[in-house]
Amino acid sequence: MKQVIFLLCSVSLLLSSCKEKETDTNLIGSWTLIEVLQDPGDGSGEFTAINSDQTVTFSSDNLVKSNGPLCQIGSNSTTPSLGTFSIPDGTISTSGCIDIYFEIKDSYLILSYQCFEPCQYKFEKN
Repeated sequence: MKQVIFLLCSVSLLLSSCKEKETDTNLIGSWTLIEVLQDPGDGSGEFTAINSDQTVTFSSDNLVKSNGPLCQIGSNSTTPSLGTFSIPDGTISTSGCIDIYFEIKDSYLILSYQCFEPCQYKFEKN
């Protein structure tokens, strides 16, 4: 019985570590901003297309860089910025702003900012 429990625990650990590596591999690379969601406060907000050349690039050494400000994502791509990211925490940290949360959902990168109403930015992998 102890061997069965040990085996189940080992398989579970192996699967969870594989999933983390898969997320890491999916995240690494460059992403381009394609849509924004800024809710007016009543829950009716939806993602809408945006014309932007804003990119975010994740590297295997846990650095993230953008061709625009990470703290204020938008169509402005004139002020490059740099930060770090943590896959286990799902956060991007930069100097000068509160942590930004990220997730990969339906093959899109979603950045979530700490706003009073939901504000999220959707990126497509290049």
